[in-house]
Amino acid sequence: MSEFDLPIDATSPSSMFQMPEPLYLPIPQETIYEVAFSMAMAEHVSEDDLEGFLLQFDITPIQFANLSSSPIYARALAEAKAFIKENGANRGFKVRARYYVERLVDDMYKMARDKGTDPSLRLKMFETLAKYADVDPSADKKGKEGASGTVINISVGQGIRGISDMPTVVIDNGGA
Repeated sequence: MSEFDLPIDATSPSSMFQMPEPLYLPIPQETIYEVAFSMAMAEHVSEDDLEGFLLQFDITPIQFANLSSSPIYARALAEAKAFIKENGANRGFKVRARYYVERLVDDMYKMARDKGTDPSLRLKMFETLAKYADVDPSADKKGKEGASGTVINISVGQGIRGISDMPTVVIDNGGA
C-alpha cells in the first residue's frame, strides 16, 4: 500500500488538511463611510436590529465586528458624529446628501484634473466645484441680471394742471 492509498481523516487535528480560516471580503472604503454615517445618525443600533441594519450595506455581522475594530472606521465614525453635531441631524436627507457630496469633492477634483477625462465632463466638474465653493463667476452675472436697474417712483398729486389723473408713474430702465 502506498502513501497515496492511506485514508486521510480531514477532521483530525493532526491531519495535513486543516481548514483555513473563513475569508472575509474587504469592505469598500466608500461603504465604510456610509456605514459610519448611518451608525452616527442612528446613534445606537440594538443587537437585534444590527443584522437588518447591516443588510442594507451587504455586510455580515462578522465583517462589521472586524470593521468596528478598524482605525479607518473609528475615524470615519468620529468625522460623521462631528459633522452631524455641527450641521444637526434633524434635517436628515440634506445632512446626509451634504456629507456625501463633501466626501466626493476630492474624487471630482482628481477627475477634473485628469487629462484623460472627457473635456466637457472636466468643465462640468470645475463648474460644479466652483459652485460648491461659492466662487462661480456666472452666478454673480445671473444675480446682477435678475435685479432691475434704477426704479423711479414719481407720485403726482391729483389736480395739477397738464398732468394725467395717474397718481403714480413708474419708470424702470430694464436693468441697463
